Amino acid sequence: MLNRSVLKNTILSVIYKSSIILRKKDIFVFGAWSGMRYADNSKYLFEYYCTKGYECYWIGDEAVKGSMASCYRKHFIKKNSLKSYLILLKAKNIFVSHSYRDISKVNFFRNARLIQLWHGFPIKKIVADLKGDPGQQILSYERYNYFLCSSEEEEHRLMTAFHNWGISADNIIRCGKPRNDILTAKNKNYVAEIKEKFGLAEYDKVISYLPTFRDKTGKSVNFGESIAVESFLQENNFVLLERKHFKDIVNEDTKDMNQCNIKQMNNNIDTQELLLISDLLISDYSSIYIDYLILDRPIILSLIH
Repeated sequence: MLNRSVLKNTILSVIYKSSIILRKKDIFVFGAWSGMRYADNSKYLFEYYCTKGYECYWIGDEAVKGSMASCYRKHFIKKNSLKSYLILLKAKNIFVSHSYRDISKVNFFRNARLIQLWHGFPIKKIVADLKGDPGQQILSYERYNYFLCSSEEEEHRLMTAFHNWGISADNIIRCGKPRNDILTAKNKNYVAEIKEKFGLAEYDKVISYLPTFRDKTGKSVNFGESIAVESFLQENNFVLLERKHFKDIVNEDTKDMNQCNIKQMNNNIDTQELLLISDLLISDYSSIYIDYLILDRPIILSLIH
């Protein structure tokens, strides 16, 4: 067994060397959701840069490889593997949706450009603004070179939330979120393809219920328990898709409660694809409705919990 002091010294040595290795500007590395998902802004930027001739890699848990299209799987590297560390020591451009822990337990990123994409408009308090969050601490290794921002209001919120992570007025990238490009394309053929993929082509309207993450705030509504809702959907040939937040633990009693017109969707399904095919969104205290506003379609905000 490797001695802990030897392991610590080895890691410190690697971190030091990461500051003197010449990084390659054409190597781009992406990760998301602590390595557990192939999704979000990171996914859409990764797929974009793959088409531009750059050397691109997606680093994550082995389980997410299966959710990638076959043409992108060749770019996948397992998180915390030796190969991933070697790539991280050479890459100049690193993109994450939460923190550097999306792609590595250890911060190897001296002299790299570490870009914080985040994963939603901060309606709720996040990071340094949230009591008890680790982001309230000033940690020398928790620093990002650039931050993505989509509006003036979001900029104000990020400035306080990320003030321990190195944010300033000079390192904010003001643009739209990459994951929303799919919503602005308005490709009818692509919408039909997604509906076909999910087995929804037969329905006249698609309604999506996408509640926020709940830790200590109670249970979200479960439409699958309502016979009245099911009857209404059948009469109008509508379908209602329920997809809980990725980090929520789905109640075992509701996993098999699919009715004809109410379907429980796997929480690994790409949220933006669900938004694109939805004629109506039902949500609560979730920033997902901010993305959906782009489509200019009806929204029902439910405060029940």
